[in-house]
Amino acid sequence: MPYIGRPIDAGDYKEITLTEAFDGSRTAFTMSESVGSHFQLFVILSGVLQHWGDSYTCVGTTLTFSAAPSTGESIKILKIADTLSITCLLYTSDAAEE
Repeated sequence: MPYIGRPIDAGDYKEITLTEAFDGSRTAFTMSESVGSHFQLFVILSGVLQHWGDSYTCVGTTLTFSAAPSTGESIKILKIADTLSITCLLYTSDAAEE
């Protein structure tokens, strides 16, 4: 079902790919770019969102699953923005007095 509602105004993500294919025995895969923490990833394996720590871990460019994905499974990896952008209001001394 498509998203119904207002468009998302903020946020940034990048889709990451794996260099190796699933073969049913491999558990460690190389990602197309480095990740600072597993908190930056959404890993969706055959339509199911995976839980970090239980289903996978990551260090640098290596994504390691706790069990080998089956041949033919699909994967989508979304990397949340590298840094959190927070918009702050800047108060000048004049604005603070009003």
